[in-house]
Amino acid sequence: MNLKLKEVADLLQVSEKTIYRWVKAGKIPHRRINHQYRFHRAEIEQWLGSDGSGGAFAGNDSQLTPLSDVDTEEPRPSLLQRLKNGGIYYRVGSPDMETAIANSLDLTNIPPPLNRRTLLEIILRRESIAPTSVGRGIAFPHPREQVVPNPANENLSICFLESPIHDYAIDHEPIHTLIIILSSRPETHLRVLARLSFLCGQDDFLALLRERASRDDIFAFLERFSQWGTNQGPLNNW
Repeated sequence: MNLKLKEVADLLQVSEKTIYRWVKAGKIPHRRINHQYRFHRAEIEQWLGSDGSGGAFAGNDSQLTPLSDVDTEEPRPSLLQRLKNGGIYYRVGSPDMETAIANSLDLTNIPPPLNRRTLLEIILRRESIAPTSVGRGIAFPHPREQVVPNPANENLSICFLESPIHDYAIDHEPIHTLIIILSSRPETHLRVLARLSFLCGQDDFLALLRERASRDDIFAFLERFSQWGTNQGPLNNW
């Protein structure tokens, strides 16, 4: 399935300018057809799911060739470490999405030197552009900009809502869980989005979220999950 540049930007929740920059730098798989850039969805998903050891590609009119990952020289926390950095929280007040995000940020571990009030404004601005609901009762609130100066401090937080939020989700299922993502670079942010999207498609993980499982159970699941494999190899840096 060929996607246009704008469709890829919408899919990855970044600006068209960012996609264009990645194309020019050879960081995202693409082809040029009739002087226009086109992207194959399966190749984008493979690129997102790469483990950082050369699974990304640079493209031209006729072929795709391996490209070493742009982040291999910087430490990247695993999903498990990111979650430990950010934390898991329960019974977060949620009369509406804006209040739920604000209450979640009051609880989460915000990496320095970020200011909670400023971060809330940035996330709500992103939310106003396009809601971050991903379906199945889950939303991924995050800033449009990458706001964490130090990659080692990247984090994500799971916030279980006290009351489901209705009439907000793309699939009309009430939202019961927010997963807040704070990243340092667009490339790592997209990997986190891809990995979380993959996780949230797994029935076992969805059950943990719906049951508001304990911190220990969720951490243990991510620890086991990091040892699993897919048809693309081990899930390193999960």
